[in-house]
Amino acid sequence: MRCALDRIQRWLVFAAWLLAAASPVTVVAAESMQAQIERAEAKAIEGKAFFQAGLFDKAAESFMAAYVLSRRPDALFNAARANEEAGKLAESVALFELYLKQPDLKDDGRNAARERILKLKARLPAKSEGEEAKPAPATPPMSVPPPTVLPTTAATAGPPS
Repeated sequence: MRCALDRIQRWLVFAAWLLAAASPVTVVAAESMQAQIERAEAKAIEGKAFFQAGLFDKAAESFMAAYVLSRRPDALFNAARANEEAGKLAESVALFELYLKQPDLKDDGRNAARERILKLKARLPAKSEGEEAKPAPATPPMSVPPPTVLPTTAATAGPPS
């Protein structure tokens, strides 16, 4: 299963790169850092609205776009949550694992991601050797709070160095 999750994680990183290269969120070299941050915040707000409306696939796309623009771990966490709610459990696990690799995470976020990973892996269907796991059917919403919007402060503006 670890190999399958690694492949999914690599695919998600590649998909994020494609999203950055082929969509309206493409960062133009001449674009100022402030404009890039504003676009990331707009994508995060859009993702939260989609999440609250139950449009989890669109929410995941918006949060991934916010992550590509800002490299903020909370956008990655929110994309994982949206994938979880969309029933894309393996993708959600891969994103939570990628989240845990981010620098300077707060303990509450790290602990929440680890807890989600354990619960999601328990829900992933068992597979025989050499067989890819099939996605689990969508489940009813869980009692986890909706994603948060990325705050802008002088201390957090821009990608981590």
